[in-house]
Amino acid sequence: MTCRLLRPAALRAYRETAKENAHAKKTELYRTDWNGILLEILYEPLWMPAHVAGEDPAHIEVRSIYPTAVPLPIAKTGFYTNTLPAWVITAAGGPVAFIDVMLTAEGG
Repeated sequence: MTCRLLRPAALRAYRETAKENAHAKKTELYRTDWNGILLEILYEPLWMPAHVAGEDPAHIEVRSIYPTAVPLPIAKTGFYTNTLPAWVITAAGGPVAFIDVMLTAEGG
């Protein structure tokens, strides 16, 4: 077995690619109907590395896309964003169930 040494430039490129792949954001997109309003939900379960905050912070966004910018019980502008622990969304049953619970709890 032979060991091949990488040149410094090749080694840097390898490390940068590995680092990008390790921290690549995985965004999930959902569309759902709520009371005749089409909502778009963007969810990033690994929004930031766990070692930064001590747990896995997730990011969720909701916007009304048809009709556009319709006020929602959780967002008067039709746009809601929040960063919270990923286990909260998992415990609710996923991003769509989490938003449905929030909308129902706030007056829908």
